Amino acid sequence: MTLEYEVTVFTADPNLSWSLYKSLNITLEGTRGKSEVTSYHKFNLSFFGSNEIKFPVKCSSDLGHLVGIKLEAYWSIPFQSPWYHVRVEAESPIGTIYRFPIHQSIFADKEYFFREGKAMLPQKEKIEELIKHRQKEIKDQQKIYRWKVFEKGMPHCLESDTLPLDETYSFSKNAEFGLNKWIEGAKLIWTAITECMDALRNLDQVEDLLKKNLTAKSEYVMNNWK
Repeated sequence: MTLEYEVTVFTADPNLSWSLYKSLNITLEGTRGKSEVTSYHKFNLSFFGSNEIKFPVKCSSDLGHLVGIKLEAYWSIPFQSPWYHVRVEAESPIGTIYRFPIHQSIFADKEYFFREGKAMLPQKEKIEELIKHRQKEIKDQQKIYRWKVFEKGMPHCLESDTLPLDETYSFSKNAEFGLNKWIEGAKLIWTAITECMDALRNLDQVEDLLKKNLTAKSEYVMNNWK
């Protein structure tokens, strides 16, 4: 007898992607076994925004309580750009819904495993299969996030020339920063021309100047500055 689990994958595109087609394999893992490897895909026509992908995952018998999912064999054309996954939900044949938080970019040539339910400290895991996956996950993270001493006596900093993709700002956020920088720079130049900023001689004059373009944050800074 063949059973089907209804799976919904929630993805997003926080960074500009020129890939037109993406595909990834998923395997459901339960306390009684594993499902068949199933591929899901998306035609990337919108380039930005969130998406939901629904598809059935077949298995020859009941998997029991779902404990995790495995994602692997990702590829995209014409460019191998990362694919950001928010979460995965799987509904069993009897209506039980399992949720797998991801919040991570998926890259090619790498295998991923995500546990079901809320986050848990590795030492509190009780299922042997999950313990093995968590140990591997910790070792992988230790290779990425390492500390180095910049100068003796100073706090340690990250030993990396570039941050992992998920630790950086999205394309839209970088564009917003760039636009705000240009606008505020233009305002400063205009203020310097029209109000002679070099004539500011005390904090009261600075406060009067800031009040002309007051925001919640700048108001808080002015009221709490020490």
